[in-house]
Parts: sequence; structure tokens; C-alpha cells
Amino acid sequence: MNPKQLLKQKWFTLTLEITLIIAATTLSIYLRLLPIQNKGVYLTSDDPIMHYKLTKYLVENGHLPKIDPLAWYPWGQKPIQVFPILHYYLGATLYKIAATLNPTLTVYQFCVYIPAYFSSLAVPICYLITKEIWDKKAAIYTAIYTAVTTGYLQRTFAGYYRHEQFTIPLIMLTLYLTIKAVKTPNTKKTLIYSVTAATLVTITGGLWKGYRYLPAVYALTIYILLLLKKLDTKTEIALTLPILGELIATTIYPHTRITTDTLFSFTAITATATHETIKKHKETLKKTLTPIITGAIIFTALYLTTKTGLETRITFMFTPIRIPVPGSVPHTVAEHGATGAEIITQINIALPLLIPATWKLLQRRKTQDIITLTAITLSFYFTLGLVRVLPLFTTLTATTTGIPLSLTTQKLIEKHRLIKRIHQRQLKKKKAKKRKPKPPYKLLYPTLTLTLLITISLLIPTTISYQMMTSQYLPIGLPPYHAKNTPQGTKTQKQGDWFKITQWIKQNTSKNDVIASWWDYGYWIEVYGERATLADGATTNSSQIKLLAVAFMSDEETAWRIFRRYNVSYVVVDLVRELGFGTGQPLAGIWTAMSLIANVSPREFVSVQQGRFYPSKRAMNTTLFMMGLNPEGMRYFDLAYNTSYWMVEVFRVRSAPKQQVQTPKTAS
Repeated sequence: MNPKQLLKQKWFTLTLEITLIIAATTLSIYLRLLPIQNKGVYLTSDDPIMHYKLTKYLVENGHLPKIDPLAWYPWGQKPIQVFPILHYYLGATLYKIAATLNPTLTVYQFCVYIPAYFSSLAVPICYLITKEIWDKKAAIYTAIYTAVTTGYLQRTFAGYYRHEQFTIPLIMLTLYLTIKAVKTPNTKKTLIYSVTAATLVTITGGLWKGYRYLPAVYALTIYILLLLKKLDTKTEIALTLPILGELIATTIYPHTRITTDTLFSFTAITATATHETIKKHKETLKKTLTPIITGAIIFTALYLTTKTGLETRITFMFTPIRIPVPGSVPHTVAEHGATGAEIITQINIALPLLIPATWKLLQRRKTQDIITLTAITLSFYFTLGLVRVLPLFTTLTATTTGIPLSLTTQKLIEKHRLIKRIHQRQLKKKKAKKRKPKPPYKLLYPTLTLTLLITISLLIPTTISYQMMTSQYLPIGLPPYHAKNTPQGTKTQKQGDWFKITQWIKQNTSKNDVIASWWDYGYWIEVYGERATLADGATTNSSQIKLLAVAFMSDEETAWRIFRRYNVSYVVVDLVRELGFGTGQPLAGIWTAMSLIANVSPREFVSVQQGRFYPSKRAMNTTLFMMGLNPEGMRYFDLAYNTSYWMVEVFRVRSAPKQQVQTPKTAS
């Protein structure tokens, strides 16, 4: 059996298809596990540590804590009202399954490994989406690109135990089911696919607040289809049932609530109901505009009569050109800014492929094309205002990257066949003239060129992703393991210093002691130091964060009074992150954010002399700068412990100020 005959065999093509998908998924897992191979088994960043803490509590107690007394002292925090609770139930369930296969597996190790495996499920799902939208050739490329794209990888690698790892594969599966519901000619199957998609939307509501994204896409698609006069009953079912799933999620999960975007999704349902009611009317004007006008009226009425709005960070998604209020917490968080340049960097080679793919889908304008393009366009718009949407945007983009390559491949095949027929005619003429024909090597040039382009387009993101996963500057958070073996001077060593700090706090302070630090480190102190903090990464209490900023950027007496008011026993500062020690970039320190939140311009704390930056006189009198530059001269705080090179320091809050030593005056 020659290769052509073999390719025509269904069993062979199916086996090849499955093998390639497994290979792409394996590549995805391999890249995401590289941080473990190079750095060790640890959680990264800040939020994953808190998510691990709640997952561990659920595994050990069978329920989530009613209140976390260590967070936001003295108020505490109710996790079930703040965080997506299903994230922890899904994590705990998967851990128990994994623990039956490997009894030595700890919850911590599971939370480190699971992002690499679960997030890789998006690879076969994206393959299925592209296969439904276009064909198998495009789908194969999509699968490989999804595995290696940097935008999706950056928040789904091992140790990054956050919402994206669970939610994005389920969002993509929901999109796939919706496309299947639209395409199938069987109304019964449409209903089955749509109900399953609605169920997934309800589930994702308990995993990530970003679950509202896809229902918003469906609502917008309904209005687009109304304008294009392409909305039929089957499509209405496919798009409205997932929106109902969002409304159900809003009512059953404590951390969710009805917001402006929820109202918009609800109006799409009323628009479809109106459309069905007047469908028998022949007047095009009524059929097209009446549902849209009805939806607009209902939205306006609900918005004016309902006390709701967008969450602060989501506001910047809908209005990315809006600048956060200077001094507000969102204004100082890097991921709440415009990320246009980062988007181009993270999607890599997909950008030149996305443009022709979009053009082809716009030309065809099938319902599944409109849904896909709306999802990509809306995610791009939202990503401009919030970098957290970037993994979803790059995953959605991947579904179309293979389309131009598939079209080019098909054209090359057709051209190859044409050239071959011409060459065969030439061979017959040459044979009649008794001349030996030369091998047709030129026929391979188009195929080789395309193969080279495809290889390069996949090698670029793969190389960037590999470098990211093996780089020592990977955001590594706080590793509890291998801290003693890290080389001097690396970022891992600094984070190892933080582990020493939390262990010192745990062993040398009372359980009733309260620790003050900037909110970035709250989770580390709560989880590893097991002590109460004034603020942590949840950033749910902006007024308390502002109070911390005022304390650090004021004189030490003001800071002392604030800390004493909250029964603070110790204050922790990170001189690298907060003051920029050792970086050569003092303006990059968190102190600039602190000053903004404290309503003081950073320029007040900087003096420029001969082109160099120096702390101003005002800066040298602030608590933070004194802790970093003159800890021995402080009257209200005593240095209790510090790590090597004074990277991280712990100060004990004095019960009373140290008496100043009076220098005796000498007789003239």
C-alpha cells in the first residue's frame, strides 16, 4: 500500500489525528512542568498560596472556613463571600482522586502540578473548535499553537494555582458545544448541546468571576445576528440557554452578584423572546429593530431601578481608555493598565495569521464564524484594560490561526497537481524523443516552503515559552522547598529569604501577634507564618490599604500610632521590592505606589543631583525609608530580625518611644 492509498484509509487518518493531538497536549504539559524541573516543587506568585490554603482546609475539614481570622485584622474575612468556592471543591475532588493513585501526594504538591495538566485540556478542545469552524488541517496547527502560545502559558504553568487553569478549558468547551448546537441540523441535539453549555457556564461561575465573558459574547452575538437578519430559532436556543446559566450562577454563588453586564445579557433573552413573538410579521423593520429597541428599553429600566454596577477592575475592561483614579488601589496594580504592546508580544506569530483568518470568516459569515469573531474581538478589547484576560484572548485566537495555513496548503496541493499533470505531458514528449527526463525536484519547492513557514511560526512561540519557563526571573513567589540550595544573588534567593522571615515569625512570635506589611505579602505571612495581617492580596479593603500606605510614607511617630491602634506587634518590609535595593532602579520600588495611595506625589520623596536620584529630606523622615536606610536611628521600632544583605527585615513595634540621648553642651 503506497502513501496515497494509506492516507485514504480512515483508520490511518484517525490514528494520525489522535497521535498529533496527544503529542501537542504532551508538549503543553512538558512546557508547563519546566519550572518544577528547574526551580523545584513550589507555588508561585501570591494568590496561588491563598488558594492552596483554602483547598487544604477543605480537604482536611470537609468544608470551607466560615471566617478567616488571619486576614484583614481585626475584621477578618469570609472566604465564601469573596472567592469562587467551586475552585476549591474542584481542586479538593481532583486531589482525592489523584491521592488514591498516589497516596504519598500532598495537597501542596497537587496544587503545584495540577495547573500544568488541567490547563492543557484546552489543546484538544481548541482542536475540536477549529475542526468545526474550518477543517482538520487548520485544527492540527491550532492544537500545537495552543500548547506553546506564551499568552496562555504565562498564567497556567506549574505552581500557578489560580482560576485560569480550571476555567479557560471549560470556557472553550462551552464555546465548542455552542458551535455544535448551531451547526447540527437536529433540533434535539441542539437542545442537548445548549443545556450542557448552560450547565458549564453555571459551573464556571463558581470557578472565576470571568465566567460572565462568554454570556456577554452570546448576548452581543444575538444583537449582531438580528441586524444581519440571521437569527433563527435554533441559534436562539444555542445562545440564550448559556445566558440563563449565567443568571443561575449569579443566584447560587455567594461571591457573585448581578452587575451591569449581567443586565445586558438578560436583555438579549428578552430580545430573542420579542423576535420569536413577531417572527411571523413580514415587515423587516419591525422584525429587525423591535427586539433591539425592546432590549435597550429593558436594559435602561433595569439599570435605573437596580442598585448595581461594574466592579472596579471590570470597569477598566469595558472602558480601557479610562485612567484609574490616581491614588486608588487599581491605579497601582500593574495588571489594571493598558497592555497593547504586551498583547502583540504574547500572541507572537498569531497576529499575521489572525488578520487573513478574520477576513475569510467575515466573507463566509456563518453563524459559528460570527460567534467566534465576536468572542475574539471582545476578548481583545477587554484585554486592553485587564491583563488577566490575555490567556483567554490568546486561546481564542489560537482557534483561527490554522485557517490561512489550511487555505495555503490546499492551494499548494492544487498547484502541485497542476504542475504534475503538465510535467507528465512533458515526460511523454521527452520519451518520444528518447531523452531521459530529469527528476521533478522543483515540484517540492512550494511544499518545502510552506513546511518551513509553518515550522518557523511554531518555533518562535515555542522558543519564547521555553525561555520563559526556564528563566531565573520567572515570578516564583515563595518556595517552601529548596530555599537552602538556591544560588546567592538570584531572585530565588530573595524569595528564600522571605521563607526564612515567615519561619522566624512562626517560631518567634505569639499566635496573638499581628503583623503589618504591604498587602503584597499578606498571604505569605498568613499561610507560612500563620499570623494575622492587616491586608493581603485580596485587596478587598481599599481604606485599610490606604492606612498602610499612610503609615509607611509618614514619619515614624504617625506610623507607630497607626500600628498601635491595630495592635500590631511586628512590621515586615522587603527592601528589594519596596525601595528598589539592589535593582539600580529606585523609582521602580513599591514606595511609588504607596505614596500615590497616600495621596502624595512620588516627586516629594526624590532629589535629583547631577542626573542621579537620591532620597529627599522628606523621604529620609518616612518610616519606610528609615527602615531601609537608618534602622538604628529609629525611636519607635527596633530591628528584630533581617535576612542576608538586609533584603527583608522584621521590626518590633515598641510599647513606648526610645528616649533620645541628649548631647551635653560644651562650655565655650
